[in-house]
Amino acid sequence: MTDKGYNVSVTQNSLASLEADVETLNKAIERQKGPVILVGIPMEGSIIIQGSNADKVAVLVYIAAFQPEVRESPLDLVQTAPGLSNGDIFLPDKHGILYYKKTKFHAGFAGDVSKKQADFMWAYQGAFAARAFATPMTVAAWRAKPSWAYKKL
Repeated sequence: MTDKGYNVSVTQNSLASLEADVETLNKAIERQKGPVILVGIPMEGSIIIQGSNADKVAVLVYIAAFQPEVRESPLDLVQTAPGLSNGDIFLPDKHGILYYKKTKFHAGFAGDVSKKQADFMWAYQGAFAARAFATPMTVAAWRAKPSWAYKKL
């Protein structure tokens, strides 16, 4: 996109809490000059929903991302998804960190790559706090701003 003249910023999410990740996003939005297009992939869909109320945010784009309603969390969406409702897709450790179950990762998260690549991706997953995944939305900005979704979760 930069070759077309767009300024591109990427945020590094802590995955410790939704609030912390929204704060990181809002700081990135503040640094931008002109209108902002926010793009979210799975969990980032929730982050851009919560952080997109800034006047600079013009458009929201969801790529296989969560789009929860107000009072809904990504965890709510996963638990009601066909074939995933048995609740064993994520395994929490004793610290409240969620890890994608290895036996379900390839088919459920990385079905379009080789098993070898999926195994590497599984091993590389971040330390994702359960509370970040279970925090309900307080806004549904995708209802108020122009939004596009590819494979809505």
